[in-house]
Amino acid sequence: MTLPVAHEPHVAFTDLDSADLVVDALYEGGNSGHAGGDPMSKFIKGIGNQGGFRYVGSPVKGAVRLAVLYTSGGEVDWPDHLDVQSGTFTYYGDTRILGRGLHDTPRAGNVLLRDAFAASHGSAAEWAAGVPPFGHVRWSGVSTAARRSRFEAMR
Repeated sequence: MTLPVAHEPHVAFTDLDSADLVVDALYEGGNSGHAGGDPMSKFIKGIGNQGGFRYVGSPVKGAVRLAVLYTSGGEVDWPDHLDVQSGTFTYYGDTRILGRGLHDTPRAGNVLLRDAFAASHGSAAEWAAGVPPFGHVRWSGVSTAARRSRFEAMR
């Protein structure tokens, strides 16, 4: 007996402007060979195309309106992991340089996490003002020539 293969949602790079954001969909990157081929920066305007944390707004000013965490899942010493059953994401941090302060990173990703975590334990007003929607995207391509990404979760 042959079992049917489930269709995997897939969005071509040329269709990103009109596509919906779908959990587990695969978003194809361009083939420019550089960061300009990143699909999420074309799909979610303003988040940029480099770094683990990509956001709209400023973490330093406490004004992030949307945050997307990019991970590869390939770091053996920092095995970031999404538990799809519980919705828990285990993240090992935004700095891997020995001696660097935890919050001393170029894009301030750990500042964003620290402040969102603090706001999530405050009042309802602090939560609403300080916890932006967070998305998680796993880079699915090994080749930088074709940056492929899978949208995995949203809070």
